[in-house]
Amino acid sequence: MSYGEQQWWVLGTIHIGEPDMQLSKQSKQAFSESAEVWFELSPDELQRAALLLFQQGASATTLSSQVEPELWQRFETSLSEHGIVAGAFNNLEPWLMEIMVLMQLALTEGFDVEYGSEAQLIQWAVAQNTPMFGFETAQNQIDALRTGNEQSVTEAIEELLESLHNGAAEITMLADAWRAGDLQELMLLVRDSMNERQLEALLWQRNLAWFARLQTMLDETDSAIRMIAVGAAHLGDEFGLLQLFQDAGAEIKNYSTAAQ
Repeated sequence: MSYGEQQWWVLGTIHIGEPDMQLSKQSKQAFSESAEVWFELSPDELQRAALLLFQQGASATTLSSQVEPELWQRFETSLSEHGIVAGAFNNLEPWLMEIMVLMQLALTEGFDVEYGSEAQLIQWAVAQNTPMFGFETAQNQIDALRTGNEQSVTEAIEELLESLHNGAAEITMLADAWRAGDLQELMLLVRDSMNERQLEALLWQRNLAWFARLQTMLDETDSAIRMIAVGAAHLGDEFGLLQLFQDAGAEIKNYSTAAQ
């Protein structure tokens, strides 16, 4: 992507992956050309996020005490079918419980953050001594997660039960769309898996905030080459970063697998 004298490489990442989900040679070449890389969170903020999640997501009231016994029993049974123990999440706020259950489901299917794009890029950056920056703070991200998942315990569990029914298949389909570089298919899957409140809080509002920061860099008269590496779901649709760049006058060339 070019804007004036500037060049930007925009990489849609996958936060958790499988061992075979290595970034392409094209991605590594683009990274090597870049003077700096921008993530959702800088490595330091990424570490802070893990601590803040559990500080702010712990609850003094158990989830099981806030729902009908029959619903909690169904929840326990559904999780046990995936090898997950419901009691491990009983002292969490609903918004964090949802995140942790879905993460645990991904782990049982062989996915892990160590195979995700960010982990690979951070290793490259350390080896190449490339500066790394983040568009938001850990607190910004947690606030978005909380806002996107504001609901009662009953609603959260019922929503998770529905997700668990097709959860493993949805994770695999998202991974396959990412492998294929098919942003359109990936966005369809994301829209099917998120409600409007989640889309607004977790994607659109964050995209707009990030682009406001990017706009200040676009206004600079330099010829730097930079890389943006954020979750692939942040790239597509009307308020996706690619559309925002295009609306600002950037020229975009698609190097994804799907465009070859």
